[in-house]
Amino acid sequence: MRLDKSIASFVKTLNKVDGVYPASSCGGHKKPRGSQQKLGSFFVIMTIKNQNFLEQLQSLVSELGYPLADLEYNTLHETWALSGFIDMKDEVFEPWLEEYLLETNEYKPKNQWDIFHSYGVDPTKKKTINEKSS
Repeated sequence: MRLDKSIASFVKTLNKVDGVYPASSCGGHKKPRGSQQKLGSFFVIMTIKNQNFLEQLQSLVSELGYPLADLEYNTLHETWALSGFIDMKDEVFEPWLEEYLLETNEYKPKNQWDIFHSYGVDPTKKKTINEKSS
């Protein structure tokens, strides 16, 4: 997965959380095309299998409220979409995520930190996009 510079560190940190699997993201563009976000906004689409993480993220997003942040579930792909203003990512979500990991120690094994999964694929059941078919 190619990561926009403005969102890369956040997505890489999300991918360290046990049970969280980022599949797509956007950090905002001056001239957005297709599913790209406009400058000043972001989104991350992920599969979340960690109930504790999901509940705490839902609580945080609820406190911030729309349009500062939003968290929506896609029943077709069984994914969550986190979106909001890029300032919220920098000022709220990244510090929250780092604190979450320090408090819970819910890390994936280090050998899984750089493995990203295809959008719409259950990462707990399918091969990753970094794995070669045999």
